[in-house]
Amino acid sequence: MEFIKKLKDYILEYKKNFILLIIIVLLRNGIDLARPYISKIIIDKGIISKNIFIVNLWGGILLILFLIYSRLMAIETVTSNKIQQGVVYRLRNKVYHKLQRLSLSYFNKEKKGDILSKLMSDVEQLQRIITDGFIIFLMSIFTFFGAFFILLKLNKILTLFMMFPITGIGFLVYTFTEKAHKGYRELRKIRGELTSSLQENIFGIKEIKAYAREKRQLVKFSFKGRKFFKINIYVAKLWATYQSWIIFLSSVGYLIVIWFGGRKVLTGEISIGTLVAYIGYLHLLYTPIHQLNHVNHLMQHARAAGERIFGIMDAYSDVKDSLGAISLPNPLKGNVKFENVYFAYEKENYVLKNISFEVKGGEKVALVGPSGAGKSTLVSLIPRFYDVNKGAIYIDEKEIKNYKIFYLRSQIGIVLQEPFIFSGTIFENITFGKEDVTEDEVIEAAKLANAHEFISNLPDGYETDVGDMGNSLSVGQKQRIAIARVFLKNPSILILDEFTSSLDAESESLILEALERLIEGRTVFIIAHRLSLVRNVDKIIVLNEGEIIEKGTHLQLLRKRGLYYKLYNLQYPLEKIEKEINELNKLF
Repeated sequence: MEFIKKLKDYILEYKKNFILLIIIVLLRNGIDLARPYISKIIIDKGIISKNIFIVNLWGGILLILFLIYSRLMAIETVTSNKIQQGVVYRLRNKVYHKLQRLSLSYFNKEKKGDILSKLMSDVEQLQRIITDGFIIFLMSIFTFFGAFFILLKLNKILTLFMMFPITGIGFLVYTFTEKAHKGYRELRKIRGELTSSLQENIFGIKEIKAYAREKRQLVKFSFKGRKFFKINIYVAKLWATYQSWIIFLSSVGYLIVIWFGGRKVLTGEISIGTLVAYIGYLHLLYTPIHQLNHVNHLMQHARAAGERIFGIMDAYSDVKDSLGAISLPNPLKGNVKFENVYFAYEKENYVLKNISFEVKGGEKVALVGPSGAGKSTLVSLIPRFYDVNKGAIYIDEKEIKNYKIFYLRSQIGIVLQEPFIFSGTIFENITFGKEDVTEDEVIEAAKLANAHEFISNLPDGYETDVGDMGNSLSVGQKQRIAIARVFLKNPSILILDEFTSSLDAESESLILEALERLIEGRTVFIIAHRLSLVRNVDKIIVLNEGEIIEKGTHLQLLRKRGLYYKLYNLQYPLEKIEKEINELNKLF
């Protein structure tokens, strides 16, 4: 009932169509219930009495009813599809919208393939129960009770005998529901794992081939596929056993009617027409039971899928706008201050501890340290991809939680090691960060990013389709498109995270030239393992195991001969470093 309650809000958006559907179902149901009784009239008052007028009259009425019935079915099909597709469309959009509003911590915990399975497969599973299940359920209930009351009227004793098989069927339904739901829940879960594994293998196909691990990945994928196969077989066996017992009990019901009813015809207690009508209504009594059985089957599938979908809808975003958060009419100046910041992805296992430093607007800061020191985590706190556990971050003397998230992120540009390029055209990718821009503005941004030349040489220029995730572009070309995005966005704060680690010498030269133009007049945070790229920044912050252990300029840190000096020594000969210190000492 809780599942139906949650689905109700989406269904009520199509209230008029549902009312029409209910009217159609009632009319169809009325025709179904009328047919056996008309057959009784034709047999008793027409055929046995040899009254051709009665046969023709009621035969004609049946023909008209069959025509009306067929037209009602056509309208029902169109109406139910309209509701079904509309509800699924709205539900999928709402789930997608909720996913967009969830913080990154949710996506860190969930497998992307499983999320995709919920958004596509599980939502589609619901569409069958929304209308098919609803129509079958409604018709079954009306038909069952209609047939039951008519059977009572035709012969009470015979109908009471019929209750024994029906009671047994009711017990079977209850037992199946309890067992089947567990199986269907596991089925949806394993389907999500299988989708996730498939997605991972497709995205990582280069690595699989490079390390010749096709066989290993096939074994892993086959193992998950085997689990999916086994749970499907378990559910199928459960369904087959349950279904066979229902068919048996239904057949017992027919046997009771033929045996007792046949005896009553022979003794003259009831007419042949009444027995034919009774068998017809008995069929109408058992058909709904089989149909409700099918609805129950659909419901258990949908219930398992619904639990996963509404699990997303009920998920809590730990990063959201604070009460009274503001957007400013002007860009931020870019003064950034960290004050005693602690951060943990899981409970109190802090990956950043007691981080305090200040950066003035327009300054260039480098974050340096060994892998896993917390550099990327630190910069991800500035646009509030995650919220701090303790302490605070300020921009322009206002805590970042006091800015609306949309406004805050609109003021920050990010260039990653290998930026994500969306399927579509180059023009669409450059304008991803800013709408309502002219073609001239896009071209100017591309020129500043040193991307215009290679784009112009492509067959369709800026309208060239880049393929799935930009597969038709090199890493350097992707990087320049990402830089053009940032130029177009024109942020106050810029984050450069390992932006040259995957580039060849030519691409690096073009990108460094573009970045020199991009960083001008902005507050810049640079993460780079190649320390030659950070010598000229205003400040270098050295991190180790989530803590700041050194701060200063390139010369100051070399003089300290601490961790920065050691890291620098790993990349350059000691003699060269000492010579550089001596030369810098003379200058400063």
